[in-house]
Amino acid sequence: MTNISTSSKTPVLLMLFNRPKITRQLFEKIRQVRPTKLFVAANGPRPGVSADIELCNAVRKIFDEIDWECDIHTNFPETNINMHIRWYATLDWFFENVDSGIILEDDCIPDLSFFPYCTELLEKYKNDERIMHVNGSNFQFGNKRGNVSYYFSKYPHVWGWATWKRAWQKYDYRMSSFPEFEKKNMIDVVFADKKEKKFWKNFFKKAYLGIFKTADVRWAYAIWMNNGLCIAPNVNMISNIGYGSSAGHTVFKDKIMCQETHDIGSLVHPKDIIQDKEADEYTFKTYYYKNFFQKVFYMFASKILKTLKP
Repeated sequence: MTNISTSSKTPVLLMLFNRPKITRQLFEKIRQVRPTKLFVAANGPRPGVSADIELCNAVRKIFDEIDWECDIHTNFPETNINMHIRWYATLDWFFENVDSGIILEDDCIPDLSFFPYCTELLEKYKNDERIMHVNGSNFQFGNKRGNVSYYFSKYPHVWGWATWKRAWQKYDYRMSSFPEFEKKNMIDVVFADKKEKKFWKNFFKKAYLGIFKTADVRWAYAIWMNNGLCIAPNVNMISNIGYGSSAGHTVFKDKIMCQETHDIGSLVHPKDIIQDKEADEYTFKTYYYKNFFQKVFYMFASKILKTLKP
């Protein structure tokens, strides 16, 4: 595998807000990798939330401690920008400046092997239009998919990931192509399972109509609309520690949160680029799909927790 010193040449984007303690943990990982090109995007304080001013400043000051040779770029708005708009706008900014790179949010703590893993795969597949996303997370919970280091999936996870400018250019938050996607039943090309088809078709329709604002799921849509695939590691390399009332989405801890991370070692590459449908069906059932009673409980409890936020 590519060593850490080589991987440090890969641009890294950090997406932050108002959690200095969590950001500190991520920074210490970054300090070990010592990237030579670092992009730091930290959202601004929310109007009327006085505590945010001190917290946001504390997050930004952490990067005054960079003690290695580094070309650092910052994106620090004075006021808060809606997190869904902020997510894709920050990625637009990143890929205006680089051709490929690694992306981490403040609560996504990587194993150090995540960096050389991304570097090697970004180089290997840089001209392969079929591959649009590199995952750092693994939600297979010990189920190995072949005797190689990674497999190919339809599912992009954004708890530590990497991609190319060529792929990101296909992202469209408005999902302008959705009427065509729906009319031609293009979901049939993506999935064979009826539950998956129904789930994603309904989800994308609500996203297109503006009922669901989630920006990262629109990234999955862009990948599927363009017949893309994602790389998924056979071990988990990202631990998401950002659950609770301060989180944007993950207000509850479940088995996907705070997973143990592993060193992926020297990469063994698959011979063929073929979606692992069995792995994707497992991911859907264990990660995306919730039965009716789980959905009702989650929505009810989430609303209560969010009322407690400042």
